[in-house]
Amino acid sequence: MSLYNDKFKNDGSQLQNVFSKELVCINVTKILDQVALRSCVKRDVVLSPGKEVCDPIFNLDQIKDYYTEEFKVKSVKNSITRPEHKKLNLYIKITYTIYYSDGFNHLVQQDSSDFNLVVEDIYCPNHISSKQSLNDIMEYEIKANAISTAFGEVLCPSTGALMFDIGVFFIIKCQYQTDVLVPTLGYCPIPSEQKNNTTRNCTIFKDKSKTPFPRNFFPKEKQNPLDRNQEDSKED
Repeated sequence: MSLYNDKFKNDGSQLQNVFSKELVCINVTKILDQVALRSCVKRDVVLSPGKEVCDPIFNLDQIKDYYTEEFKVKSVKNSITRPEHKKLNLYIKITYTIYYSDGFNHLVQQDSSDFNLVVEDIYCPNHISSKQSLNDIMEYEIKANAISTAFGEVLCPSTGALMFDIGVFFIIKCQYQTDVLVPTLGYCPIPSEQKNNTTRNCTIFKDKSKTPFPRNFFPKEKQNPLDRNQEDSKED
C-alpha cells in the first residue's frame, strides 16, 4: 500500500469520489491541451541506379522508416478572444527511406518532406505557478507526435522518376513536467481533429471516411470494470 494512502486516509475531502485502492505520487508530463491535425505533400524523386549499371529497370519495393528529423516552433501568438490560448506556426521535417531495385541491385535512398503547420487554437499559459512555492515557475513546451504514410506511388521504370504523396497525422501538445498524486481511473481523452484548409491535392488522404485518424498515438484502452458494472445494472 502506498505511503500516500496513510497520509490522506483520514481526509475525506481529499479522497472523495476516488475509486482506486491506492494513491501514488508520480512525476509526469502534464498535457495542458492537444490538437489533432493532418497534412499531405506531393514528392517528385529521381531514383539512382547502382554503380556501373547502364540500362536499369527500376522497381519500387516500399517506403518506410519514417521519423521526425526536425521540429521548430516558428511563432507563437496570443489569442485575442481567449486568454492564455495561442496560435502556433510550426515546421516539421519528416524523413524516410525508399527501398527499390534497379534490375540488378537492391538499393535504398533517403528523402524528406517539409510540413508547415498552423495550430489555430491551443491552451498554453505563459507560465504555471507551482503549489509548493510561488517562486517555482514551470515553463510549458510544445511537442509533436507524427504517424506517416506514403501512397499514390507512380514510377517510371526506365528513368527512375518517382512521384508519391506523403500523408502525416500529427498530435501537437502543450505540456510541462510536474509531480501529481493520482489514482488510476482511466485514459486521457482523444482530441477531435482540427479542420485543415490546405489546398494541396491529396483527395484520398483528406477523406476522413477512407483514412480515419489513427488511434496509435494513444494506449490501447481496456474495458473499465466500472463501465461494465453500469451496463449490467441498466440491463437489470
